[in-house]
Amino acid sequence: MNRTRIGFLGGLGLGAALMHASGRRRRGDGTSDGVLADRVRAALGRAVSHPGAIGVEVQGGCAVLTGHVLERETRELMRRVGRVAGLKGVEDHLERHGTPVGVAALQGAERVPPRRFLERDVWPPAWRIAAGTAGLGAGLWGLCRGGLTGKALLVGGGALVTRAASNRPLSRLTGVGGARRMIEFRKTLLVHAPIDEVYSFWAHVENFPRFMEHIHEVTRDPRDPYRSHWEVRGPGGVTMTWDAEVTRHVPDEMFGWKTLPGSGVEHAGVVQFEEVGDDTTRVHVRMTYNPPAGALGHAVASLLGADPKSRMDEDLLRFKSLLEVGRTRAHGQQIARDELYGPGML
Repeated sequence: MNRTRIGFLGGLGLGAALMHASGRRRRGDGTSDGVLADRVRAALGRAVSHPGAIGVEVQGGCAVLTGHVLERETRELMRRVGRVAGLKGVEDHLERHGTPVGVAALQGAERVPPRRFLERDVWPPAWRIAAGTAGLGAGLWGLCRGGLTGKALLVGGGALVTRAASNRPLSRLTGVGGARRMIEFRKTLLVHAPIDEVYSFWAHVENFPRFMEHIHEVTRDPRDPYRSHWEVRGPGGVTMTWDAEVTRHVPDEMFGWKTLPGSGVEHAGVVQFEEVGDDTTRVHVRMTYNPPAGALGHAVASLLGADPKSRMDEDLLRFKSLLEVGRTRAHGQQIARDELYGPGML
């Protein structure tokens, strides 16, 4: 049984490596920006119901998307565009809408983008059972056969089993062929505190370790107050570091940040603030990140108790407690509100 597990994991790892190498050959192939823009526009037609609502500009091999898109079509859009051959990256500046009501660019009959049978993000149970069974059989046959054919069967079988078990597209599982920012999660919550206090809390990134368990320390660059250095505890207790910069800064309205180029983990966050009463603030949190191993690394992290989506729910509960009650518990110790950084730094 142990040899079987090791064989599957090794085969899956080999497959991911081969796919990643193939992806590197496709990207950055010297294609002109004009040709890349045409390829991106063609991808839009296969991904969204109103491709004309999205503007495309390609600069230095990187696509910049602007305009309007329906929320339910965003994932497929970014998947399609991220797979465009020769494209180095994607910058997402789209405005997302739950419905087309009130958005002129999204009016008119909705066309259904063409989609291949096996390209559905979520497979029904019957597909998953069939794929998982086939993958298991192929993997066992590969173990017995050995040689190049056996390795190929291990890779294919491991990929099918993983796809069926996770119910996610392989492009998201391997980090190959997806958009630059692979994983996104959002959260909205009410905080019973004045909007200026809530904004000030987020605007001081040094406060993040006070309520985010996985963040060990954030220090601001003394030469540039809009840049900071982060130390984050990753899977297995491994410490990861990166540098980030403030990208949006509108007092009592919005605060955003992102990692600097060259960081091992691409991460960005935007927090919007809405006053709904004298002492009540609605907070909209959106975070995106691309871990080194794509969503496969994300899955491994979740097995070790470091899944960012579940962690974010817990972190935001601590954030509420700090501002509403004045205390919380993080990193195994009590954290008091008077320990937080206050106004006046930005």
